[in-house]
Amino acid sequence: TSIIERWYRQLSKTSTLTLPKIINFFNIYRNRLYSLTDTCPYEFSDLNRIVRKMLSSEDYEITFEEIYNAEHTLREEILFALLRQISPNNRLEYLIGKEIVVQLSDQFIKILHEEFSEELKKDLNEQKIAADEIIKEKESIDSEFKIAKKLQTKTLQKLPENDEKIKFSLWYSPLMHVGGDYYSVNQLDTHEYAMFLADISGHGISAAMLLNTVKISFEQYLIHKDRPEKLIRKMNDDLYGKIGDNFVTAIYIYINLKKKILRYCNAGHPKAFLYPLDVARPKVRFLRQTGKVIGIFQKVTFREEELHLKERERLVIYTDGIPETFNQNSQMFGERGLLRAFANSHEIDGEAAIEKVKANLKEFQGDCPIEDDRCLILCDTNISK
Repeated sequence: TSIIERWYRQLSKTSTLTLPKIINFFNIYRNRLYSLTDTCPYEFSDLNRIVRKMLSSEDYEITFEEIYNAEHTLREEILFALLRQISPNNRLEYLIGKEIVVQLSDQFIKILHEEFSEELKKDLNEQKIAADEIIKEKESIDSEFKIAKKLQTKTLQKLPENDEKIKFSLWYSPLMHVGGDYYSVNQLDTHEYAMFLADISGHGISAAMLLNTVKISFEQYLIHKDRPEKLIRKMNDDLYGKIGDNFVTAIYIYINLKKKILRYCNAGHPKAFLYPLDVARPKVRFLRQTGKVIGIFQKVTFREEELHLKERERLVIYTDGIPETFNQNSQMFGERGLLRAFANSHEIDGEAAIEKVKANLKEFQGDCPIEDDRCLILCDTNISK
């Protein structure tokens, strides 16, 4: 067998010989042949150019390791042929030939290392430039997010605090700097309060961009403060066509402490619940959905419900980012998990109850990532005072 036959046989043991690779390996072989002659074609006159083309050309399906291995294996095959054919007759010629072949091969490998190092430097420089650009963009985005967060924080209202008959507690945790959950808690009159919680579909900046649109719409129709159905219906008419393919789930609750009533309209939102605070085993009352989501259907029928308030109750409203928390077993926290979190919490205040919910969520979730905005509002009433 010839040198090239044995050489390809050795290469096939460490590399899959596709047609492009066979051609590329053959160029290594041709380079070695031309390096031993006085003249050679132009394309083999510059060793650096040959190696550079192998390393960088898209047509060359060959790696640094494969080039190095092919050159080293070729050198061994040539030296073996010299040893077998020349050494027995002329030891001196064999030694001279061996030295020439080794020097040429070493030169090739040296240039291979140099060109590969240059390619790495070039790639690293390009990656550094790209990384610097990404860092600049990230800093710019972070700056914009911080500004957006400040603006959104101003948009979200503080909770009323001046009535001993009613106390509000809040946990608001957007997935990013800004979120798509909007809440509003207002004292309308001496004995009247309004609670509104909306969840804009999606999360992050895309949902946050629509938050102000929802806020303006809500504030515009708060004139219908004691008519939850009318307020939600007006909002749907107003938001239809303004929020694209997005939609809004929302719940609006009107509370009159003097009349001891609660009226609500639930537009596709997770059902809120009333949790009695006077008994060890409370019977929970739910504020179920009374209409479809807002902003995507032009004509929707909404309904409002009225409940009589007991002496001491805790109203719980929230967005779906809480019950739709998953653990490592792909199990969902769910409505039951939220209800369990409030078990035996009738003797603690709203802030402590929220901390208990957060602890339960954290234990359930483990290392799984948070996937949505979270908002939880508690309203503790004590109309016996």
